Amino acid sequence: MHRILVVDDEPVVRKGIAFIIEHCAPEWVEVAQAESATEALRLMENSEFHLIVTDIHMPEMNGLQFLTEVRLLSPDIRGIIISGYNDFDYTRRALQLNCLDYLVKPVKKEELEEMVRKVVRLWEEENRARKKLDETEQLADQYRFRRLLNGEFDTVAEMYDCASALGLYPKAQMIAMLTLEVETRSYQLPLYLFAGELFREIDASVYRVDNDEVIVLMRHDNEDEADFWAGSVRQAERLLARWRLTSQAQFRASLCLLRDVSEFPSCRRKAKQTREGQTEWLTLQLLEAGHDARSEVATPAIRKALRMIEERFDQELSATGVANAVHLNPDYFSWLFHKEVGKTYTEHVTEIRMERAKQLLAERSIPAYEVAEKTGYQSVRNFNRVFKAWVGLSPIEFRKKYQANVQQDPG
Repeated sequence: MHRILVVDDEPVVRKGIAFIIEHCAPEWVEVAQAESATEALRLMENSEFHLIVTDIHMPEMNGLQFLTEVRLLSPDIRGIIISGYNDFDYTRRALQLNCLDYLVKPVKKEELEEMVRKVVRLWEEENRARKKLDETEQLADQYRFRRLLNGEFDTVAEMYDCASALGLYPKAQMIAMLTLEVETRSYQLPLYLFAGELFREIDASVYRVDNDEVIVLMRHDNEDEADFWAGSVRQAERLLARWRLTSQAQFRASLCLLRDVSEFPSCRRKAKQTREGQTEWLTLQLLEAGHDARSEVATPAIRKALRMIEERFDQELSATGVANAVHLNPDYFSWLFHKEVGKTYTEHVTEIRMERAKQLLAERSIPAYEVAEKTGYQSVRNFNRVFKAWVGLSPIEFRKKYQANVQQDPG
């Protein structure tokens, strides 16, 4: 719908022009009216218009002065001048102000209708050209993104130029890549459109890849890494939840954090490998970053957390407390700890405590309740339960078995 503003200080003329325009192309236009240039400028402060139809002779400000002000506010707005004078100088100045036509009063109905049809044809041509340009740019972006995914570059500079054309700035922002693999190829387009609409509010980019993948890129320049990752996980889970409510189509999803555009190929390979191992549809897999996994703990925050656990395992040591101490979001800390260490935070703490408990139980002089206290358990009952689940024996049974073994093999 295009909005047209009719400006004329003569009510009968203004209403007549508005009526003809409105009934000539009701599916295309919406018409507003103003009795002066001043009132028209006030309307334009709060509403967007695509065409101005204005009389040239009005009190306070004439039509040419009004269109000059309009050009300052919105250079793309077109104008049509209506005048009682067939003056060449007026016509010349109107053309300079981006006017489409100059009509002389009394304006005939046929002239107005032809003018409206002319404007509608122009809008249709502009829409087709804009759509074609958008489609061409979308195809170009799809091609650029496929090159990034596949690492199809001869030089690093070429790769960075391609990324910049997509609005991805190397080494200056974090990227969360959400990969969606549809069960049936016919659902790729519906999922692509669904994701595009859902992620529009956070300015994410959505791409169709091959015949069965949809990839969403979420990025942020300045946000803390932990907060960004947690937010990306929430957005991915929101998509899964909304899709379940609207469609029966199935897909698998994986989310990967990248810190540089050079990580796209390795991140995609990891995503494919992970999805091939998924047995359930409509599930989300959280992956390591695009760089290669390392056997040793590399993240300083996790190394610090491990030192804290080793030094303070005999104290109350919650995952949230350690996460806060190393300045990470608790959810991201738990995910990163498992990725780096190969086990969950609880499993690691329990393992250290149980190994220490076994050492203490090997000594006759230390009662079980002290062993519980020295390994971070406030409740002996809880300590006994965890120890038996972990070792397979109660603390007393373990101590008896250990002492029996020592007696049998004193050397």
